[in-house]
Amino acid sequence: MDIIGFLSDMPFWAWFVLGAVLLILEIMTGTTFLLWPAIAAGLLGLITTVQLDGQWLTQWLLFAALTVGLGIVGRPYADRWFNKTITDKPGLNDFAAGKLGKRGTVAGTFEAGQGRVRLGDTEWSARTLQSSPLTDGAAVEVVGTDGTVLIVNAI
Repeated sequence: MDIIGFLSDMPFWAWFVLGAVLLILEIMTGTTFLLWPAIAAGLLGLITTVQLDGQWLTQWLLFAALTVGLGIVGRPYADRWFNKTITDKPGLNDFAAGKLGKRGTVAGTFEAGQGRVRLGDTEWSARTLQSSPLTDGAAVEVVGTDGTVLIVNAI
């Protein structure tokens, strides 16, 4: 059987194979351009199990119509899903936003407004803007950052 003969009388399983190949290519590219033809091929595989009128032209026109229809209807949903930016997740990759308001304890006495603070299981360099010295074990709250140095106040 030649390729033209196969394409003019595609069995239902060939549509599933085409859909799977397109889906694999879509996963490799991540563009959503091949997503709609992949879904359309899978749907056409389901539809052709019931046998259309046997016309190859009907199958290919239905494939084209499904691809265009799915692209028009599905594109806004895909754009919303794929185009979520990092700003949709506040605090992600933002050191300051992840530490502001956290409470910890002083790990050692602060000297000249500088010292170390324990937040959870990690010790951080810190400084305070208060004039009174912070002693070991004192409770503090993070009020800002300067790079990776925490700015804390006593609670």
